[in-house]
Amino acid sequence: MLRELTISNVALVDELHVEFGPGFNALTGETGAGKSVIVGSLEFVLGGRADARSIRTGADRAVVDAAFELEAGGRIAKALEAIGLSLDEGMLILHREFTAAGRNRCHVNGSPVSVGMLRQVGDLLVDIHSQNEHQSLLRAGTHLDVIDEYAGLGERRAEVAAFFGEYSSKRREREALAADEREKAHELDLYAFQINEISAARLEPGEDDALRNERSVLANAETLHRLLSSAYEVLCGADAAATARLNEAARACEEASRIDEKMRAPCEQLGDGIAAIEDVAAAVRARREAIEFDPVRLEEVEERLALIARLKRKYGNTIEEILAFCAGREDEVRKMTHRDEELARLAKAIAALESKLRAASEALSAERKKGAKKLATAVQRTLRELGMANGRFDVAFSAREPGPSGIDEAEFMISPNLGEAMKSLRQIASSGEISRTMLAIKGVLAASDQVPVLVFDEIDVNIGGKTAAIVGEKLGELARSHQVLCITHLAQVACKAGTHLAVFKEVDKKRTVMRINRLGTKAREAELARMLGGENFLGKTRKLAREFLGK
Repeated sequence: MLRELTISNVALVDELHVEFGPGFNALTGETGAGKSVIVGSLEFVLGGRADARSIRTGADRAVVDAAFELEAGGRIAKALEAIGLSLDEGMLILHREFTAAGRNRCHVNGSPVSVGMLRQVGDLLVDIHSQNEHQSLLRAGTHLDVIDEYAGLGERRAEVAAFFGEYSSKRREREALAADEREKAHELDLYAFQINEISAARLEPGEDDALRNERSVLANAETLHRLLSSAYEVLCGADAAATARLNEAARACEEASRIDEKMRAPCEQLGDGIAAIEDVAAAVRARREAIEFDPVRLEEVEERLALIARLKRKYGNTIEEILAFCAGREDEVRKMTHRDEELARLAKAIAALESKLRAASEALSAERKKGAKKLATAVQRTLRELGMANGRFDVAFSAREPGPSGIDEAEFMISPNLGEAMKSLRQIASSGEISRTMLAIKGVLAASDQVPVLVFDEIDVNIGGKTAAIVGEKLGELARSHQVLCITHLAQVACKAGTHLAVFKEVDKKRTVMRINRLGTKAREAELARMLGGENFLGKTRKLAREFLGK
């Protein structure tokens, strides 16, 4: 329930603190006393529109605080937790200030929030029935929820939602796989190209190193031939060659070793060296003779190295990495061959779930339409009791594709007056008709309606007598399950309230200000008497006021 409302610098209000009671709260006062400021300030702190013109003259900002007492662990507490907010010892404090420069500052239990989040919180707490602000029933998107709650279809709807969730999940899985299939088709083409490109190259590990050496030899064949020829000449080419001179040295050492045994080992080492040098000379000669001046082969080697370089840029830094990449692609291709089986399995599961979803949705729709008919009958009957004798109320259904709430869309329709076409609730022009229509609907939905605070403004426009008394009774009945705040000009309505608040204006320091009093028994009699006939008939009207109060 709304416990307190504190208003600062709004319209005629300098500082106003209002304490509300549980159940039915009536707000009364002369026309122009400022009752609408209470409702406007409540709308403002619930995230409604702000207007700098509403800031009190001379002030730089308007500030409103609202304190709600709520059930810990209840529906609203859980909804708040879902958006990152929480109660503080069962209390929820909303704060909003708006500056003349157009800046907002909003807090919920001291935590800063956006105006949008403040409005989201406000929608959980209060329905205000005046000029289309904070009226959940004016949003057609809520009407299915209302019907299902009224008809007790929570379990059926949960079943439909479960089928739809599973059905949607399987469809997303199939769509992802189908999209993946198209992508995989492109991938298969790519993989086939990559595998063919690498396989066609017939790479061998270490091949690139050998080719680079061959390219060096072919490109420098003439220089290499000259160098090897020169080396061979030095080693073996003439009598003065290294091998000839070394052989002379070896013969001398052989003779010396016959004289001196200690020269035997050096002589053998020299012989081994000569043999090694002769092997080197033979290798140099063989390599020299193998060298060919072959520009055709050089071009082939260059092309082969260029091919390997291109493959490295695409697939790996070494031939070994390229071959490993190819092996991986071949493995991926093997895995892709089983996708058709999975698509067939999903198609079968989706068809079965769609059948279950449609059957459950059709059953829900049939029950929903029965409940809507009962709801419409009850609301229409209540509208007539509230003075809208020719009012008609109905629920318009339209079909839609299966969704989490089934196959229906629904909207409440009304014709307030004889001869008028049925139209949506939002199109009602009269605020009095809006309020009485909402009262009728809320009264019928009292047991299932989950918004704890209901505010009715101008509900008594163009009614009186017996109808006014019925409106008061209906508000009293509604107040058994909700907190009701009603701005009224009718004593027949106000007398049903458990808490009566009177709004009035006075002059303070040459400024007109708005005040509000919570009325006791005597003051309440006087206020009801004023509402009944004014000061000219005070004796008679006070007696009637006492009768209204059951005195």
